[in-house]
Amino acid sequence: MKLLTLNTWGGKIHKPLMELVERLDGEIDIFCLQEVFSAPSEFEIANGARADLYGDLSRALASYRAFHSPKSKGYDYGGFIGKDIEFGNAIFIRKDIPVFSYEEMFDVVSDAGYDWRQNAIAKAQFMTIQMGKSPVAICNFHGLWKKDTHKKDIPERIEQSRHIRRVLDQFSGEKIICGDFNLVPDGESIKILERGMRNLIKDHGITSTRSSLYQTSPVRYADYVLVTPGVKVKDFGVLPDEVSDHLAVKLDFEI
Repeated sequence: MKLLTLNTWGGKIHKPLMELVERLDGEIDIFCLQEVFSAPSEFEIANGARADLYGDLSRALASYRAFHSPKSKGYDYGGFIGKDIEFGNAIFIRKDIPVFSYEEMFDVVSDAGYDWRQNAIAKAQFMTIQMGKSPVAICNFHGLWKKDTHKKDIPERIEQSRHIRRVLDQFSGEKIICGDFNLVPDGESIKILERGMRNLIKDHGITSTRSSLYQTSPVRYADYVLVTPGVKVKDFGVLPDEVSDHLAVKLDFEI
């Protein structure tokens, strides 16, 4: 089975992003995406993002079941705009893969008084699927972004890791956590998530998950894939395609 995780940057690099998705249609079994806007129709929003990227992806991936999980309603990258628009995570999974359960973690912001540019809250999707005779849990996680903290440990990040850990620990099967964690690779927040799991970014010596479009910070880590010991990794790596300020991370695995 093949899984791909990518922070889409709201579809700012739209044509290359859609070309990558269309190329991988049918090859990838599960797409775990972050920063996906969803709206009833396309209209102009801040920073050149796509208001209905979720619709674009759903049409391109018509043979997949789609799950959108908003972390905000009424916001674009510039702040509150008061329109019918949602922003969050998305999972696209092949329709022939049985999905047993699905839930979402963390709150949704819809308050016009919230300063989105200073503090973007976390969101996670938790899905259990069947792979052969084995149940597997997939967690698509986009961690808290807080201005000027540079992905370092703060109490909110420690608590979000503990919360995800509590949810995952209730599931007895194999587990995969992936996404844009917004965490440094040596902090306590990532160590909490790593308990009982392998960090494939570290194991495979990957030094950056950011594209050349990312110029904000010298820290080149943001995206991770963690797996329990029973997940057998056949292939793992970062794709070179520049479709976002993040690079796509691809995992080929079996149980």
